[in-house]
Amino acid sequence: DGINEYLLGEPVVQQLIFNEDFTIDAYTIDSPERITHGTICAGIIKHYYPEIYMYSLKILSDTLRGNIQKLYSALEWCVQNDIQVVNISLGSHCSADLLETQRVINKVAGQGLVIVSAASNHDYITYPASFSNVIGVKREVSNTLHEGEFYLNDNIIDGIEFTAFARHHLNGKECSNSNSFAAPMITAKVCELIGKSHLTNLQQIKLMLSKMANNYRDDKHLFICYADPDWISDILVCYVNGKCKLDNRNLCVNIHGEIVVPAESAYEAVDAALLAYNENIETLVVISRDLYPDAYVELQWIASKYNKNVVFIDNYQGKDMNKIVNNQCTNIKLWHSLFKIHNIYTLNSTPLLIEE
Repeated sequence: DGINEYLLGEPVVQQLIFNEDFTIDAYTIDSPERITHGTICAGIIKHYYPEIYMYSLKILSDTLRGNIQKLYSALEWCVQNDIQVVNISLGSHCSADLLETQRVINKVAGQGLVIVSAASNHDYITYPASFSNVIGVKREVSNTLHEGEFYLNDNIIDGIEFTAFARHHLNGKECSNSNSFAAPMITAKVCELIGKSHLTNLQQIKLMLSKMANNYRDDKHLFICYADPDWISDILVCYVNGKCKLDNRNLCVNIHGEIVVPAESAYEAVDAALLAYNENIETLVVISRDLYPDAYVELQWIASKYNKNVVFIDNYQGKDMNKIVNNQCTNIKLWHSLFKIHNIYTLNSTPLLIEE
């Protein structure tokens, strides 16, 4: 609903409205007294990190009805106009929107856009907030946090990674305790990390955020292990010691290449393949029945070298995540079905592998 520059106390760079016919027009709020949702969000971000340039993209009607296609257009506009961080206060619960929203989010995230999104206030799984390529935020309800504080969530079932303080004080008034007002504080933290630490990799931004959380512990596999490999879009498939059938019917993926390698030389073969496919893929999918334990860590090293995420699909029956996870590869995402027995739950239980 736009930003009231009078109340914000400073101009924004640009305010636009995305119309129903998908044209884009300039948008202004003429009334100096009109308090909008966007104004409050902008005020929270400025309160915690004022050294930013602010844009406002209005995609909801005056009755707060939305079209998911306008969200896609707005995100594409952000990429085309070199926006670094987006704060989103809306989402969809509709399963029909899931795959297309996932595709768009993965595309713009791959182009460097960092998205912070508020979860549903009714505790529904919400997209895009619940996606791995988004920083999902919800409000704190236990009244244990103070201004500027947040928690890293444990046992992330809904994909929402952070719980943050929302009752900020702006111009002598307290914000309501809603997810939409928790997310902008995290957005400000992200902007500060980018501005002061020059971080651009989403994984490393999440890792640094987790270290800033009030409940941070250094014994967690923080933002390396993911419950759902929903980020994968462009992949290289590596079959170790024989080929299986990859069932990708429920995934928005493009398979750019497939290689079959012996276990004893998997490292060298994958290194060569990633070099060849480096410009086209973002995830390495390793399918194996008998990968030796050290290979998990070694393959993550090589994937990290090329900034590629890793999905392991195999029949590993061990119970020690330390045999799987390379904690030094903080710039990549990792998925293995083993994570589901370590209080990491998946939103999509559809099997990825069908053996021939």
